[in-house]
Amino acid sequence: MAQATAARNLADQATDCVKALGEFVSCKNLTVQFFLIGKADIANCCRAIDDIIKSKCNWPAPLISLGYTPEQISNMLKAYCDAIASSLCPDSINFRQKLMELMLISFQRFCYSYIINPPQ
Repeated sequence: MAQATAARNLADQATDCVKALGEFVSCKNLTVQFFLIGKADIANCCRAIDDIIKSKCNWPAPLISLGYTPEQISNMLKAYCDAIASSLCPDSINFRQKLMELMLISFQRFCYSYIINPPQ
């Protein structure tokens, strides 16, 4: 019984991920641009982003290849979408500055961990 429930939950999660990633397809390029230059309007992508985070899906490879962990990607995109939802203007200088600081800290941590624990 427990195995059947676990299997059903796993199937439900996979279905949720497929739906969320399907919605995200049209946002992928904008989201990569958002991470590369910090300027892209991804407001229309927030529902898909939220669905991916809630479903605990893997982020598409182009985002992972930027050097951020899945958790860092989720945190940065969630911060952006939360700012939009709370009527904080994400185009403000303060928001962009805070986001860039977060991205820089994440990148520094990645570089530091790569130097300390290089791939074998």
